Amino acid sequence: MGFTVRGQRQVGADTRLEMLTPGVLLRRLLADPELPGIAAVVLDEVHERSLETDLLLGMLAEARQLREDLLVGAMSATLDAAAVAEVLDGAGIVEVPSALHPLTISHAPSPAPRLDARGITREYLDHLARTAARAQREQGTDALVFVPGAREVDEVVARLQGLVGDGVEVLALHGRLPAAQQDRATGGRRPGSRPGSWSPPRSRRAP
Repeated sequence: MGFTVRGQRQVGADTRLEMLTPGVLLRRLLADPELPGIAAVVLDEVHERSLETDLLLGMLAEARQLREDLLVGAMSATLDAAAVAEVLDGAGIVEVPSALHPLTISHAPSPAPRLDARGITREYLDHLARTAARAQREQGTDALVFVPGAREVDEVVARLQGLVGDGVEVLALHGRLPAAQQDRATGGRRPGSRPGSWSPPRSRRAP
């Protein structure tokens, strides 16, 4: 198995499965829509709607018209499967049952706008950090915080470090970090560390 992200590629002659970011796959399709040498493409987390993901679905549907042998799949735990199957020309739907767990939804609207002319506002990031720190104090559990981009991830991490107590780790995870830091963020709580370590705030944006 190999992988390709922006600025880094690790594949070889024996590679049979390659993991790609949406942006990398999109550029390959733009360069050659037939995807020569590729037998199958699987899109994961399709419910996370983005311009890149929507473009990929449409372009892969067209690629299947050029290559009937190309297999295209889409995966998600919360996907509107029928709608995506229709885009892929009536593709089959495979449902995998799993255990369901109780979910409590709490809404904490920000008193300040989320966006301004420059993008994500500092006031919104302040609110996000305060809300996350309050939840950690009240519940004392690990948490995953999704933030729009790498810069915003780093800013929320800095804010949280000043809000949470001693012994609570606040770890960033995005594609600009060295591999060792990314591995630490995805490695889970260290042996002996108490519940409530934060692992990790995370960017949805592709590396």
